[in-house]
Amino acid sequence: MHSPQAVLFNSITTVFRMKRTSIQQLKKDFTVFPFPGLGKNALVDFEFEIYDTKLKKAKAILTQAPDIIENYKKIISTGKEYNELFTQLEDSFSSLKKSLKELKLAVTSPYNENKFLGVIIGSLLILILILISPFLTLGVLATFSYLGSITFLSFVKKNFNLKDTLGHVSVVSGNRIFINNKNTDREERTISHEHCHLMQFNNSKLVNLIYDTNLNLEKLVLNNSPTDHERYLFSKIELEVRVHEFIRTVYYKNGKIPTELNEFYNEVAEFMKKDLTSENLGSDLISLSHTISLSAYDFLLLNNETTSNKEMLKLWKEKEREMFDKFICDILFVCYIKLIQYYGYLDLSKKLGNTVNFPNLYNQIYETNL
Repeated sequence: MHSPQAVLFNSITTVFRMKRTSIQQLKKDFTVFPFPGLGKNALVDFEFEIYDTKLKKAKAILTQAPDIIENYKKIISTGKEYNELFTQLEDSFSSLKKSLKELKLAVTSPYNENKFLGVIIGSLLILILILISPFLTLGVLATFSYLGSITFLSFVKKNFNLKDTLGHVSVVSGNRIFINNKNTDREERTISHEHCHLMQFNNSKLVNLIYDTNLNLEKLVLNNSPTDHERYLFSKIELEVRVHEFIRTVYYKNGKIPTELNEFYNEVAEFMKKDLTSENLGSDLISLSHTISLSAYDFLLLNNETTSNKEMLKLWKEKEREMFDKFICDILFVCYIKLIQYYGYLDLSKKLGNTVNFPNLYNQIYETNL
């Protein structure tokens, strides 16, 4: 039986223990980490903080405001290729630069032939630039103000309008996890989920993850009518986290993780046959498999109106199996390969990557060269 002093000490340390390392979190996820028997581990370890009360969240936002603003500026500047407004702005300045060069040539050419005419044209040009420069300045300021307001509102929405979410990470203000379900059964699962997002950010180009919104699901969800929530789950960032949850269940069952495609395929195929509630780790993968299955049926029904019920059932099972195979081998397995990299097993990640043929459905859905 613990003494009152020990109980008090444990309570105090629990209240103030806000920091963890990535390796500590993975030990919580799998009970053992690094995994035995998998060779050298090159995990990108990092420390992160957990903000689980309104007071802590408010303090974090206020104290990190300068860093947040600076990092957002970096994200916007490095992410201009992903931002249509920045592309348009850059094109406008490029066009203006070309026009000024042409005007310069127009001035210097006559000036070389007739100095008096050159002086007159040059004076008129300077006068025109003086007259329009305030408008150019206002245009530039207005554009950046508009982009700044979008950035700020996005940040505010991300940090304050989160009533329906269990947690999120701050991708621009360091390794910080904000959770909204402290002292509940799902608290640790939420921390694990968000930590996986932090692993993504610490192993990838941050700007690519933020601006990566391309998602062409029509070749997987054949009826092309997924809900907004399903589109969210199918995004590669979220899908990787669901695969991480699934791999946790595999490790609990087998005491090891899959080390080849066939092993991974068999585990997923068996898992998808289960009837699990949303409380179970990896259950979203089963939900997505239902989406794929129903979409295949809708697709066949629309394109085979005269087919008998018996033939339709056969066609559906064939199409369903085809889409499931693609989902597992082309999509989920690629997500798993990336997770293996996040876990620090670079040799295994490379080995598994060599067993996948690219380009495949993953490239088509996410518009990536990976």
